[in-house]
Amino acid sequence: MKRRARNAWRTLVRVALVWMIGGAHLAFMPARVHAALGYEQPNILVIVTDDQRLAGTMVALPTVRRWFGDAGTTFSQAFDTTPLCCPSRATLMSGQFPHNSGVIGNTHDGRTLWEQDSTIQRYLQDAGYRTGFVGKLFNFWPVEDDPSYFDRWAIFHPSNRTSGYDRATWNIQGTLRTIDRYSTDFIAAQGVRFIRDAEAHDDRPWYLELSTYAPHLRGIMEPQHANAPVGPFVPTPAMRESDRSDKPPFVRREHVSRSKIEVLRAEQLRLLMSVDDLVERIAHTLRSTDEARNTLAVFVSDNAFSWGEHGIRAKGYPYRAGVQVPLLVRWPDHVEEGASDRRLVAMVDIAPTILDAAGLPQDAEAPMDGRSLLDDSWSRRRVLMEYWHWRGSSAPPWASLWGGDYQYTEYYDGHGEIVFREYYDLDADPWQLTNLLHDGRPGNDPDVTVLHDRLTEDRTCVGTACP
Repeated sequence: MKRRARNAWRTLVRVALVWMIGGAHLAFMPARVHAALGYEQPNILVIVTDDQRLAGTMVALPTVRRWFGDAGTTFSQAFDTTPLCCPSRATLMSGQFPHNSGVIGNTHDGRTLWEQDSTIQRYLQDAGYRTGFVGKLFNFWPVEDDPSYFDRWAIFHPSNRTSGYDRATWNIQGTLRTIDRYSTDFIAAQGVRFIRDAEAHDDRPWYLELSTYAPHLRGIMEPQHANAPVGPFVPTPAMRESDRSDKPPFVRREHVSRSKIEVLRAEQLRLLMSVDDLVERIAHTLRSTDEARNTLAVFVSDNAFSWGEHGIRAKGYPYRAGVQVPLLVRWPDHVEEGASDRRLVAMVDIAPTILDAAGLPQDAEAPMDGRSLLDDSWSRRRVLMEYWHWRGSSAPPWASLWGGDYQYTEYYDGHGEIVFREYYDLDADPWQLTNLLHDGRPGNDPDVTVLHDRLTEDRTCVGTACP
């Protein structure tokens, strides 16, 4: 009941704001309007990891589990709408699926998002928030280019030739510097500085995104975690799958040894231990500045990563291991503590959640496709996921619907024609070992006509028409 009352109050605030400004765009709503209505806007903290899957990684993050999980809500069915860095990060910032944001790949598409101006940092800055960003912005973003709509920033440029962990080149307030410091530790230090500096502007709420390179592979671990125990590796049935004749041809060609997966897993877990240290420092700073209770905090990964499921060691594939990400939210007195929310949620829901917490309406000219996680009155029946071919993956373009008890996927050629389909009964086959459409038993093939039509419609959805 308390949560419904808060939702009603936020709606009232939005209606009042729209009435007071005559329907003007969100970009011109000053924070003092909210203060006049008696609505205290929270600080907003978003911590984003890189390539962190949900399954098997949270063991390395005891502080995250305690500070976010025990004191907040864990969304156990959270998905990246596109399992690739740039599109996913654009979705986080815009609340739009890639087919609406225009960011569909991992090269220079990040520029497109900034030209649209429909980002959460723009909305919050225009509403009076002090905005900050520290860490990885987009893959291949030119490090000399200053990011827009941030009052404070420190961004670096990992690439195929430069490390995202050690001696990276950073753009700090427009000045290029080589930082001889472990990147996750430096991100933590810059985050602490931003929060402490904000105390001099205590009349303004702030928005801060901390974006680590960890646990991206080819990692360099901090000495204190380099040999830390990670526990035994126990392969799942999906990792042990021997018969992949029901899978698409490009999946059948994939192969990775168990020994390589063990090394990969240990590396990612040890990299995440430094992320846990970061969260501990940020949490301590929020407590010491008396800002912890008035801060909406989100912990999420940009996309997941397969650890040998179905022979795959990579990202860009629609199977469970590659699309489910950790998502935890805390906001004392507003978000239920120690709770697990099993609704189907996605990266596209984070930006609407932030606007909801800030009491800001969405821009009607750039509608968001997701829904606020603070509103418990809705329940999604399916999640749309979409992917465009990228040279770093063998996967062709695909689109998929995850319905809780099923997953339906279509793969396309260069002309958009369907070249392969998959359907999994997730209740009977949670490890996705049997594609019912290619298991050699035509009698058990589900009729996917309705799902095909639904997927076709969802791939062009906008705003509230999206699933």
